[in-house]
Amino acid sequence: MTGVQTCALPILCRECQHEEQESYLKTTHGRSLAEVDVSREPPSGEFHHELSGRHYRIYRDGKTLRLREFIQDSEGQEVVLVDHAAQFALGSGNYARMYLVKVDDFLIEAPVTWYPRRNSWGMSAGYEKDSHQVGFDREVGWGCVHCHAGQVETIDGVDQRLKVTELAISCERCHGPGALHVKERKAELPVQGNIDDSIVNIRHLSRERQEDVCSQCHLSAFADVDVRGRSVADFRPGMRMSDFRVSYRVDRPEAAMTVSGQIEQMRLSRCYIDSKTMTCATCHNPHSIPESNKLAYYRNKCLTCHQTESCGLSVKERHKKQPKDNCIACHMPRGPTDIPHFSFTHHRVGIHAARPKNPKLTESDRLVPVGDVSHLPEHERLRLLGLANEMFAGKLAGGLNDALRDEPSHPALAGVFRERGRQILEKLRSRGLRDPEIETFFSRLNWRRKPEQCIAYAESALKLKHIAPAARRDAMYYLASSHFDQRRYKQALPYLKELVKMERSEISLMLLGICHQNTGNLPEALRLIKEAILAAPHRADLHSFLASIYLQMGKSQDAERHLKRASLLSRNVPQPQ
Repeated sequence: MTGVQTCALPILCRECQHEEQESYLKTTHGRSLAEVDVSREPPSGEFHHELSGRHYRIYRDGKTLRLREFIQDSEGQEVVLVDHAAQFALGSGNYARMYLVKVDDFLIEAPVTWYPRRNSWGMSAGYEKDSHQVGFDREVGWGCVHCHAGQVETIDGVDQRLKVTELAISCERCHGPGALHVKERKAELPVQGNIDDSIVNIRHLSRERQEDVCSQCHLSAFADVDVRGRSVADFRPGMRMSDFRVSYRVDRPEAAMTVSGQIEQMRLSRCYIDSKTMTCATCHNPHSIPESNKLAYYRNKCLTCHQTESCGLSVKERHKKQPKDNCIACHMPRGPTDIPHFSFTHHRVGIHAARPKNPKLTESDRLVPVGDVSHLPEHERLRLLGLANEMFAGKLAGGLNDALRDEPSHPALAGVFRERGRQILEKLRSRGLRDPEIETFFSRLNWRRKPEQCIAYAESALKLKHIAPAARRDAMYYLASSHFDQRRYKQALPYLKELVKMERSEISLMLLGICHQNTGNLPEALRLIKEAILAAPHRADLHSFLASIYLQMGKSQDAERHLKRASLLSRNVPQPQ
């Protein structure tokens, strides 16, 4: 991709930091995102996802790695649903190698992932145990790419339309913008005082501000909520993260481990609580990885504070359990995460029970902020907590993760957390607070139950300043779909036209197509339903809609062809409920 910065260190940094370049390229941050190069990619493969009835083939076509989704008809013939070129490889490859495909300005997560520890291809996280998995229909927003790319920009302020301008995580993510620093150092200007304040040196920050730098990507918890009028995109190293985003966890130390919850876990450790200086950098050098004897390297980190004699086990018992006397194996054990096939080192240092006493969530569980939020005004703390409860309710209703997708208690629990959120946000609204996210919450609460109230809240949200892209998109959808459900197609049209510019959603495309069908614009309806099928080729109802349009246009052969495809999909692929 022309104009994309590909090396881990930006050009302006490499001139002086060339020694760091080689070591940093070996770190996971230095390999977080890359353009696909078939010479470096895993071997081709093929597998069948039995739950969803779909087959996947990963193959090479010249210099392109292609990802195909297909089904088989009654005669065993291959019926291709979609075939995309992989654009980006996401992740360092230590645990998994995931892929993104590019459609127009949208980045789409591929449903297939390479798992090096199993040496095989499989379904991506969130797809494996879902019979209604969406295939190549999951857009990747700014927040996801931000934690893997050095720099990513939104196009026209739309969270789902993205331009990657720098691939892997680089210097400026942790040290802030570097142009002023380079300019001053090249001009050999004197440094005023003891600290060069033209660049952020992590060592000169307080413990809390150091952790905030890492928390950009390593503090994702059960719910992460933006402070009113702010977003993580506004954060710069040296600032306080909780002025931009607050993360919430379930108030129990043994809560399930998440891939990006290392800071949350660390802060629950006695080592951390009893120390005034321990941070991520105490054990991790962000610029390099241990070149050899990784076990000894991290064991020595433990022994800078602890004595071997302080271990509760005798030397003989320790060696029997761990021949190399590995502290990490007992006190930071590897365990399952919220992503299938991922086993990460737990960052809560301490004595780990074999199993949590009560691993299941209950109504008594509460959400609490991971860090200190006392500096925020009361109304903002309440707003954040209310929205966090609603966000967590949505995750519970959606299955939380692959491992707990079918947990029978979660739907009822989702109602409990959503009601908590409603009570908090209703109280704030009664005090006069008008906030885009709160208005959108109440629009969603009334969606398909009280259409006119749903519309009123959505319209209120859209009138407010500083509405975040996600809230704007949601409000427009509730507004458009409510008009659509009332057969007010002309009123729904302008909102749906705006929505299809903001997202690559077969639902919005389908609704807009049906609106045009019902207002007599059949050519435009035909075009939109075809686009919807490209976005979600596994959906039988889209082919049925397309057939109905062809029949209206007098094209019976085309209609018959799509009715046959709809029938084939209905028999072979579980359809949306």
